[in-house]
Amino acid sequence: MRIIVSHFDTADGAVAYFEKRPYANQTDAERYGRAVAYQRAGQHWDALDIYKDLLEKDKSVIAYHIGLGQTLVALDQPRDARATYERALELFPRNVPLVLDYGERLLQLGEAQKAHAMLLDLMNNVPPTPEQVRLIARAASEAGEAAEAFYYLSEYRLMIGDLSGGIGYLQQALRLPELQEIQRIRFEARIDFIREFMSEEQLKMMQRDEPVGTSARNAG
Repeated sequence: MRIIVSHFDTADGAVAYFEKRPYANQTDAERYGRAVAYQRAGQHWDALDIYKDLLEKDKSVIAYHIGLGQTLVALDQPRDARATYERALELFPRNVPLVLDYGERLLQLGEAQKAHAMLLDLMNNVPPTPEQVRLIARAASEAGEAAEAFYYLSEYRLMIGDLSGGIGYLQQALRLPELQEIQRIRFEARIDFIREFMSEEQLKMMQRDEPVGTSARNAG
């Protein structure tokens, strides 16, 4: 249903489509589409009533929990939003769409440290996509963990095939004055590992582009 809603050029068009049939005569799938359309149109109170109704009847649909959590955040009800997501996580631990959406909402609410910890737990248990790695990098950055943010960005560059870019982010991390020794060891080892997969030409280009004094072994 989210796909159907996204196909409309305007939010009003999506709302009109889902309001053609009376609410009482709609299937739960149509009601969900109606709630999503209301969300897109900024009619969050209308969406809230529908999500509550849907969840009261069926708590096994993850999209309902996500929709309710998003709506509560939009309505500036952070306590209820957190409670909604936490209940959902009890039902669906480490569910990828749920954790990712909760992570984004936590960032909206200024709870970057919690978002980082939760996303890291997911990443350590479920292989992430490049976009998911970018999200955890954002969470780490907003939590004030610059070194880890650079590390995640390095992993993102590696995932899309940019080995030099991956090393570049690790070198930025190595220049941070607050870097811990255990991080330095980990990042330098990662650079050495990446270099094993680079061609001689790539290594030469990287050496030409690398500022003096910023190699893995003497950075910082």
